[in-house]
Amino acid sequence: MSPISGTTICVTSDELPAVYRSADSASLKAQARFVSATFLSLCALVAGALVSAGAPSSLDGKAFVAWLSAAFLAIGLVVTLAIKAQRKDKIWYSGRALAESVKSLAWRYMVAAEPFGKTDADANVDARFLKSLGEVLSAAKTALGEGGGASKGDDQITAAMRAARALPLADRIEVYVRCRIDEQRSWYSSKADANANLANRYYWYTVAAQLAAVILALVRVHYPEEGFHAAGPLAALAAALIAWAQLKRFQEHAQAYSVASHELGLVKERARHLHGEAEFSAFVSDSENAISREHILWLARRDS
Repeated sequence: MSPISGTTICVTSDELPAVYRSADSASLKAQARFVSATFLSLCALVAGALVSAGAPSSLDGKAFVAWLSAAFLAIGLVVTLAIKAQRKDKIWYSGRALAESVKSLAWRYMVAAEPFGKTDADANVDARFLKSLGEVLSAAKTALGEGGGASKGDDQITAAMRAARALPLADRIEVYVRCRIDEQRSWYSSKADANANLANRYYWYTVAAQLAAVILALVRVHYPEEGFHAAGPLAALAAALIAWAQLKRFQEHAQAYSVASHELGLVKERARHLHGEAEFSAFVSDSENAISREHILWLARRDS
């Protein structure tokens, strides 16, 4: 059966269950705060090293430099302690995992794949879907820690979801391939390329900083009386770049997204040869299992 049927329906993120939007919002807020705090901490450490590299000739100048360097280092310490205490990374990871789990359940419901097949009455299917949402929500206790609550008007089963579910089989196949597989593959592909480029860029940034530090350290051997010694700040900058790259996990993301994109490409090829609800349900399960590896990775990071 061809997945091309001409329907223009496509469910957007705003038309997914309210708990998805809440978890997604909470995750994005926590991510922004965690990353910003980490960036501030690294900047404070580099600034402290930069200031301490100066060597004013006067005693008052040396005292001022020492106090200023200590202030920057103290800011870095306070921010680091705050990062540990607030654990925004936990909310970030668990919120992302919850959002992706809900999204997967929603797509299974929308295209009438197991465990939300067409054989049961609508009321039974709705009850089973809502029960599944409750189970994944209870398993992610910190996921909504950023105040990502839904308003009273938000639905867990939206009109767009019901409209997609009511489509004939051929249309559901087309909607699923176009709006789920193709969009997810495009996202994975773009993210894989972006992260691979960033991994390469930060590698060379780090090499350049380390090389400059070595050169300036050798220069100091010949000019020991020079007032400003930049080797220390450059070494601190190199360490900060390494820490930032590890935080963002550029290389790891590039590999994971690339593999996920290829896996979905292999799964998609089967869509042209689907016959009947049972085959389509199995197809959706395989697709969602391939996609779910990403939010399983988020769970693993949270637990670690």
